[in-house]
Amino acid sequence: IVKGDQVSGDFGHYPKEKDRRVGKITAINAGGLIKGVWIYMQEGVSDTLQIEFKLAGEKLVQKNYTVDSKTGREVFSEASVFNIAFDKVPCKD
Repeated sequence: IVKGDQVSGDFGHYPKEKDRRVGKITAINAGGLIKGVWIYMQEGVSDTLQIEFKLAGEKLVQKNYTVDSKTGREVFSEASVFNIAFDKVPCKD
């Protein structure tokens, strides 16, 4: 849902044969660059992850993560690029 520069909504990651993540995004859209936080549940545990998307025509493209070798957490790095594309779908109110 987009209201002015505020972006929010449900977001889920459903990898094949792995643990899914389902939660809510709260973000800010600044000139087509959307940055915010994803609060999600995975295996009954709540966690957060920084998110970045950009608008590319009718697609939304997510920035990928790398794994921090010290913490094991997904983070953005200099190697992170926008390469995970999502097609536009109708929103539920």
